Amino acid sequence: MLKLFYLIALFFICFLFPTDYLSAQTLPENTKFKHLTVNDGLSDNNVSAILQDKEGFMWLGTADGLNKYDGYKFTIYRHNPSDSNSIGPGEIRCIFEDRQGLVWIGTGGSLSILDKNTGKFIVYKNDPNNPNSISNNIVVDIIEDKKGIMWISTYGGGLNKFDKKTGIFFAYKNDPKNPNSIHCNFVQNCFEDSNGIIWIATFQGYNDIGGLNSFDKNSGKFTYYKSDPFDDVRDRYIKSNGVSSLLWNITPDSKGIIWMGNGTYVHGLTAFDKEKKTVIKQFINNPKDKYSLSHNIVMCIYDDSKGHLWAGTAYGLNILDKNTGKFTVFKNDPNTPNSLSNNYINKNCLSALDMLSFIVL
Repeated sequence: MLKLFYLIALFFICFLFPTDYLSAQTLPENTKFKHLTVNDGLSDNNVSAILQDKEGFMWLGTADGLNKYDGYKFTIYRHNPSDSNSIGPGEIRCIFEDRQGLVWIGTGGSLSILDKNTGKFIVYKNDPNNPNSISNNIVVDIIEDKKGIMWISTYGGGLNKFDKKTGIFFAYKNDPKNPNSIHCNFVQNCFEDSNGIIWIATFQGYNDIGGLNSFDKNSGKFTYYKSDPFDDVRDRYIKSNGVSSLLWNITPDSKGIIWMGNGTYVHGLTAFDKEKKTVIKQFINNPKDKYSLSHNIVMCIYDDSKGHLWAGTAYGLNILDKNTGKFTVFKNDPNTPNSLSNNYINKNCLSALDMLSFIVL
């Protein structure tokens, strides 16, 4: 039986909020966290992705398989090379549930789809001899658009479109000779806006310059929003007014502003007006201000539609009150067992890497 409880986990918080919980105020600074570890049945303490499905079950991706949690116990799915119906190989990077209730899992070595009714997986991997196969085995993000088309972000293989009816993948990759192609093949995540435009975060690769892209599905053209070149000067006090070439994560808010989590020491958390095509706000760490962003490398973000933006950084969890511009910051305190379990918040989930932290309401 599924245990009935409200869980605010520090991974993809968007799936976990009771809709009537968050008001105009953020969680108090003395909020207590509880932790789940391997001692509770979790397969691995490195949790890298999370999903709460339509039935309320929690799905946790780790370096050692997929965990299903019902509030009492874990069911673990691991890759078995001798079983073609097992989950594909690789550390889990993302989890997504589509409209049919199928669970999609992206790993460092495959794309898997779980039918919860049968417990069997379909696994997709790149086939160099098949142009209709997925372009790269490192799958870091999955979404479904309004028409039911799946969009698969790969790290090195561009953005893949997958039609569930035909089973065919089509990869959008950078073409140096085509200015209307995607600007970088290292795609971190994407979302579809109310106009059907796909917005894409990319991360500077070996020879690619990353940054923000948008894709018009009707014209088949990508637009690149010029980014600042990567600057490894680690001066957290320097402001930059451009788009970072190292984007970890992007998400829209209820007003249509795109919030960008950046991977440089100078960009911090930035707000991009898609109508004006420009950065309109930037938040960076100020060590003299306890209400500032805790760290300038922002790896995951979520807008809760109540006036707050959640940001996971390389040093703490932050909640921004957009009305005041102030952050509430949660960090690990080794002397406080009910504090956040780790200060490093993963890219694909608002998560502490060494254990699962959550708040039971």
